[in-house]
Amino acid sequence: MSVRTHTWTTKSGEPRQAYLVQYSTPELDKRGKRKRHVKFFDRKKDADAFHAQVRVDVSKGVHVPASKSIAIEAAGRNWIDSCGDLERTTVDGYQQHLNLHINPYLGGVKLSGLTVAIVREWQDKLRKGVPAPGQTQADPKAPGEPDERVIDVEPAAAVPACPVRLPAAPGS
Repeated sequence: MSVRTHTWTTKSGEPRQAYLVQYSTPELDKRGKRKRHVKFFDRKKDADAFHAQVRVDVSKGVHVPASKSIAIEAAGRNWIDSCGDLERTTVDGYQQHLNLHINPYLGGVKLSGLTVAIVREWQDKLRKGVPAPGQTQADPKAPGEPDERVIDVEPAAAVPACPVRLPAAPGS
């Protein structure tokens, strides 16, 4: 594992420089040697931070290189496939949540590229009702959340998702 400077010249003759992190994983290549991976950074600070994290992850055996990481959509399919022992309606609800709220926004993002900032941005879009790519209108309600228009018209017993508040018992 190493962090070093990589310098090159563009076709227009302009010199460029980046920081290179080179590391290997236990996975073997065609020659039977450990597989080598390379990642470039603009700042040395970022390269050093990545190097430190990868060193720990590789030693624990949990590091997955970006080239081998799966997309969130594929991870979601794996998750749904692993829910075979649950009730059909539960799995259908999970599938609907995945199709309507997760895949349109994050389906193409690789798990290795998922950050807290990306998740927070996704949460903000859902809260604000920003339509997903390819949708004309976002669903303003989360699954199971009561619609106030129905509550105003229907009796409370007709809306099972509506929270019921019982009056306090006398003397309590």
